[in-house]
Amino acid sequence: MPKVHGLEAALVDNSVMSVGALEATDARSFTMKVAGPTALLISKTIKLSERVAAGALERGRPDRVKPKDALDVLRLLQAIPSARLAEGFAGLLADETAGPVTSEALGKLPGLFGDAGSPGSQLAAEAAAPEPPDVIVASCAALCRELLDALRAQGIGV
Repeated sequence: MPKVHGLEAALVDNSVMSVGALEATDARSFTMKVAGPTALLISKTIKLSERVAAGALERGRPDRVKPKDALDVLRLLQAIPSARLAEGFAGLLADETAGPVTSEALGKLPGLFGDAGSPGSQLAAEAAAPEPPDVIVASCAALCRELLDALRAQGIGV
């Protein structure tokens, strides 16, 4: 099976869930493993960082950078307590399979979302329209700092 960089954490951070159809008239449901929030945050961070680093925006390929991916990161940071995410990161850093990509994501997260002018913060603001962009970029920066503080409290240097 081919390996997709950024998804290694989902091999460790997952849980079995029943996933049903979206339409009320469709009774089908399936039991499957679903990536946990820390694994999702890692995969989105890696994906965004690769595309931003590749210069997709500057090279006229804005279709390669998806503002929705940045908004997904913001929504994860809003929905999941920073202490819980930090615990997830601690466990994943200790794992042989997930450790390297987890460390890589932690190194990239501040550059993407650490301040209002960061590319991830700007992309999240674009995707969140019509929400006020200044609120979105400030939220990205504040929540990123909060997560970094929670990681430091766990003894994880970032």
